[in-house]
Amino acid sequence: MADYDNIKPVKNDALDYKLKEISRTFSVKDGISYVYPLWKELLDRWFSNKKREVYIVSPFLDPERLRDVCQLMLKNQADNLALFYVRNKCHWKKCLPFVEDAVLNAPFGKVNAKFIKASVFAKIKTPQTHFHAKFIASVTGDTAEVLITTANFHCCHFENDRCDTVFYQKMSKQNFMDNMLAPIERGGFKTP
Repeated sequence: MADYDNIKPVKNDALDYKLKEISRTFSVKDGISYVYPLWKELLDRWFSNKKREVYIVSPFLDPERLRDVCQLMLKNQADNLALFYVRNKCHWKKCLPFVEDAVLNAPFGKVNAKFIKASVFAKIKTPQTHFHAKFIASVTGDTAEVLITTANFHCCHFENDRCDTVFYQKMSKQNFMDNMLAPIERGGFKTP
């Protein structure tokens, strides 16, 4: 395991403190007050650095979380979302186009439709595999930072009283690509 002691809690920098806390061991935290704010804060940080490639993976996604991603990217004038994996049937029994339309048909979406379609929707893929992995990641150079959670990026976890596991880890870009993205892209794991 990597050494995270070099992450110093800085006054007014609760995000670094949280990352240090959850990098030592898996933690169970409240979805509303901890996991969801951490998810948004970390995406905000990553989108603010144009040299980072940002990855989002969640089988379930609702319009509010998709709008969060769009708003964070607009705030940071970011175009560094590399890939966004979500199942086609991602919002209860509704499919991804319903979620996308809900974002575009809101006043926020109508004003920013061109950006949203080109910088967010164009990066969304619905793999054939029935995946249940949930994480966000950032790759800079040869290093990947990954926030892994049991929380779906959906109101069922971010707006209801739920506890979810969270863990933050740094790893090599190759390890991230081979062991986290590749199984989803190729349709799961093959048994030897």
